[in-house]
Amino acid sequence: MSGAAWVSASNAIMQTFCAGVQYANSSLLLTYVSAKDNEVDTWVIIDRALSEDRVVMVPVVIPGCRDMQWVQIRGRKELHPGRFGLLEPDAAKARPIDHSANMVCLVPGIAFTHLGARIGYGGGYYDYTLAHLRKVKVITAIGLAFAAQEIEAVPALSHDVPLDYVLTEAGTFDFRS
Repeated sequence: MSGAAWVSASNAIMQTFCAGVQYANSSLLLTYVSAKDNEVDTWVIIDRALSEDRVVMVPVVIPGCRDMQWVQIRGRKELHPGRFGLLEPDAAKARPIDHSANMVCLVPGIAFTHLGARIGYGGGYYDYTLAHLRKVKVITAIGLAFAAQEIEAVPALSHDVPLDYVLTEAGTFDFRS
């Protein structure tokens, strides 16, 4: 993708997400911070959510396990390069997730299928987090991807957690039914 196409597609995905009922009904946004060339820009979503005084939590990868801690951020300045070169908040500020909140989790990935399966970056961090959260709370898992990232099939592993939706610049895939 050219830089202009990436910006245009990312903005279209952000508009779809922010206009959707999942965002409107959420009081807690769990989100990755986009850092890779192939990822949808989450900065626009993060900035908008913060400007609307929504609770935004960003993960910190915990070395040696598949768990992530989540830290509420109030601005970009609270993020610094962490494990894998991803921008992360200070792990010392991690707090338990408020399970009473209406949660939406934005999930990164390399590719997705028309059935809601995805290929992530190989650590299983989001699968573990989603499986854990779904034991205690209904949480909506939304993959953000470019239409070109849709593939026919992915290898399924026992710990894989399917997405509820994938939003692309070409439209929304709803996997709940």
